[in-house]
Amino acid sequence: MTVAEHAKRLIALERYKPSNVDADPELETKCSWYVADVALAAGNPDLLHLNANAQITKMRRLKDAYKLVSLSEGQVAAGGGCLVILGWQNPRSESPGHVCIVVPGSMQLSKKWGKEAPLVANAGWDVFYGRPASFAFGPEKVQALTCFLWLEKA
Repeated sequence: MTVAEHAKRLIALERYKPSNVDADPELETKCSWYVADVALAAGNPDLLHLNANAQITKMRRLKDAYKLVSLSEGQVAAGGGCLVILGWQNPRSESPGHVCIVVPGSMQLSKKWGKEAPLVANAGWDVFYGRPASFAFGPEKVQALTCFLWLEKA
């Protein structure tokens, strides 16, 4: 099974959907669980039991395992079957960041971002597969996004 197939299969699970968000606006979303589970399905246990900020920190530290790539390079790599993770690390470490999986497809022009965005699978307030990353990250976060390519199966 490919990374994209794992991402599509897993995103449908109830486990990644926030429960009763309307009643609890402080409810944690499940992005880091989802990214860790997709990575594990692809053969990578590095990200288990970490929140989004910690996952991003770990990928930055493990330079032999992850390469920082541009958004367009990440989109191409995802199309080639590689595990590509897009993330925003919250500068306030006590507050949540966000991570998602880049999936195969073509970059799409985002009116919100004013530039092209890769397609992603996202488990957050909105859970989806194959929409532009601008649906997962607001325009204020674009400059701080990091795109990681897992090198083992690249």
